[in-house]
Amino acid sequence: MESEKIDSSTRLDKAGRGYAIPNADDGENLDNFDFSAPTKDEQKKRKASELLGSHQYHGLKKEANCAWKNLPDSINGTLIYFLLVEHNAKSFPIFDIISWMFTLGLPVYLSFYIQALFIYWIYQVSPEYDESPLCSQDCYLQHAVICIFFIFMYPSVLSIVDETYILLRSTRVVLTHEEDDDRVLLYELFSPMSKRLFLFFMIPFIESCILASLYYVGSKFIITSDDVSDLIINSVAIAFIMDVDNLAREFFQSEEVSEHVDKMEFESKMQQMEPRLTSVDDIHTKDQTEDDFEDRVVDPEIVATFWNLEKVVMVIAIAAIYTISLRWVFCDGTKTINPDNEASMI
Repeated sequence: MESEKIDSSTRLDKAGRGYAIPNADDGENLDNFDFSAPTKDEQKKRKASELLGSHQYHGLKKEANCAWKNLPDSINGTLIYFLLVEHNAKSFPIFDIISWMFTLGLPVYLSFYIQALFIYWIYQVSPEYDESPLCSQDCYLQHAVICIFFIFMYPSVLSIVDETYILLRSTRVVLTHEEDDDRVLLYELFSPMSKRLFLFFMIPFIESCILASLYYVGSKFIITSDDVSDLIINSVAIAFIMDVDNLAREFFQSEEVSEHVDKMEFESKMQQMEPRLTSVDDIHTKDQTEDDFEDRVVDPEIVATFWNLEKVVMVIAIAAIYTISLRWVFCDGTKTINPDNEASMI
C-alpha cells in the first residue's frame, strides 16, 4: 500500500513511488520493491562530486549560464584555493583557518607588506601639486601617461573581482582529471558564508585597499614627475608594484601546485559573456568557392566579441577628467607654463 506520508525510512520503487518497507511476515511480495534505491531524504542531499566528460561539462556550462573563472595566477589565488577547496567543510574552525593563513599564506601577507611599504614611501617623496612641475609638462603627454597607468592597473581590478565572486558566490569547482584530459570532476563547495566573508576581508579586501591607495598615490607620483623621461618611467614602475604577488608565486610556489590550481574553473555566478569566433566548421563548406567571398557579411556576434569601444571611452574619459581637473585647479587650464619664463617674471 502506498504511504501518504513518506518518512526517512521510505524506499522508492523503480517507478519512483514511495513505499514503506514491508515486513516479510505480512506476506507482502518483496520483489516489487527496489531496496537499493535511495530514501527521500537521501535524494535531497547533494552529491559531493561527479565525474563528467568534456562534452557534458560544456553542456553544464551552457545550462548554468554563468562564467566559470580561473583563480588569478598569484599567491593570493593559491591561498584561496587551499582554504576553499582543500578545506572544503561546512564547519568554520576559526583558529585553524588563522593558523593556515599566517603559515601557508605568509607569502601573501609578505607581498601585502612590500606593496604597502612601496606606497607609503612613494607618498612621502611625492611633492604637492602646487609645488611640483605639474604645469610645466605637456597636458596631452600627461593624459597619455595616465591612460597607460590605468590600462596597466586594469588586470589587478579584474583579479580582485574574480577572487571576490569565487569566494562569496562559487558553489562548484571543476578539476581536470590527472590521467584523462577529456574527463573532469565536478566538485561541490560547502564552505559556510561566515568563513567566506572572513576570507574576503582577509584577502581580496586588503588587496582592494592597496589597489585604491596605489591609484591615488601612483597617479599623483606620475603626474608630478620632473621631466618627460621620469613621467614615462614612473608610470611603468608604479604598475610593477601590483605585480609583486604574481612574481612571488614564481619564487614561493612549486610548478606542480601552480599547474594544479591553474586547471581549476570555479562557477562564479557572473554573467556569461560567451565569445563568438569563427570555427573550422564555419569556414570549411564543401560547396564554397571564391565567388562566395565577393560580398561577405560578418556575424554581429563575432563583431561583439571584438568590441572594446566602451573600455576605450572609459580609459580616455577617466584620464582626461583627472588630468584636466588638476590642471584647472593648479594651472591655467590646459596651458603649459614654461618654468624659466615664470621665474624671469618673478
